[in-house]
Amino acid sequence: MFCYKCGGSMPDSSTVCPLCGAATADAPQPPPRPEAPPGPHAAPAQPQVPFGRPPTDGQATASMIFGILGLTCFWGIAGIPAVILGHISKSNIRKSAGQYGGAGMATAGLVMGYISIAITVVVGAAILIPNLQKTRTQEHETAAESTMRTLNTAQVVYTTRYPNGGYARDLSTLGPPPGEACSGEGNEAHACLVDASLGCGTTWCVKGNYSYNVTGAECTPQNGCRDYVITAVPAGTAGNKRYCSTSDAVLRSQLGGSMLHPPSVAECLAWSPI
Repeated sequence: MFCYKCGGSMPDSSTVCPLCGAATADAPQPPPRPEAPPGPHAAPAQPQVPFGRPPTDGQATASMIFGILGLTCFWGIAGIPAVILGHISKSNIRKSAGQYGGAGMATAGLVMGYISIAITVVVGAAILIPNLQKTRTQEHETAAESTMRTLNTAQVVYTTRYPNGGYARDLSTLGPPPGEACSGEGNEAHACLVDASLGCGTTWCVKGNYSYNVTGAECTPQNGCRDYVITAVPAGTAGNKRYCSTSDAVLRSQLGGSMLHPPSVAECLAWSPI
C-alpha cells in the first residue's frame, strides 16, 4: 500500500510509514457514498420473510377439522364450513406471498368437505325419494277409497230414486248423458249422480290416478240389478292396491295393479275388508 502523506510504498501490514513516519491510523477516511433516491421506476421493497417455516393459516386448520368431522359424524353439516373455510384459506395463503402456510391442510379440508356433502346428498336422496313415492302412493290410494265411497253412495241414491230399476248396471247409468251436461236429477238411464269423468261411456272410467268400473249383478229385465261390483285399479304405479265393493258398501282391497276383467260379487267378497 502507499503512505497517505508522502506517497511512499510500504508493506500492507505496516502501521507507520518507514519513509516519513506517518501512522496509517491517521489516514483520513473517505466520505460515505450517498444513496441514490428511488426513481419512479424503482422496484418496490420486497417483504422480509422470516427465516424458518411460515405459520399455518388458522382457517386452513379449521377447514381440515370440519372436513374430518364431515366424514366421521356430522356429514354434510360440517362439510359446508369445511369447503367455505378451505377456499378462503387458500385465497389468503396465495395473497400472503409466503407469510402463511397450510395450503395442504386447506386442500385436504376442501376434499373431505366435498366428499361429505356428496355422501349426504346420495344418502339423503336414497331415504327421501322412496318416502316421497310412498307418500304419493298413499295419497292416490286414499283418493281412490274416497271415490269408491262416492260410487257406493250414488248406487244407494239411484236405487232409492228408481226402485223398479234396482242398482245402476254401469258407470254410464250413474253419469250424465253422453256429450251433455246434467240438468236437474237426470233420469233412470243417466241419473247424473257422478260427474262426466266417472260416468263415462266406456268400460273403465279414469279419475285421478285410478280407473273405475261398475258392473251390475243379478240383473233381470223386470227387476233390474239386485247387486253390483265397484272396482278401482291403479293406473301404472299410482298405487299398490286395487279395490272393490258390493251392495254391502264395505270397501275391500288386495295388492295388485290393473286387471282385464272386474271381479264378480263372490270374488270381491273374498278380498280383505278395509
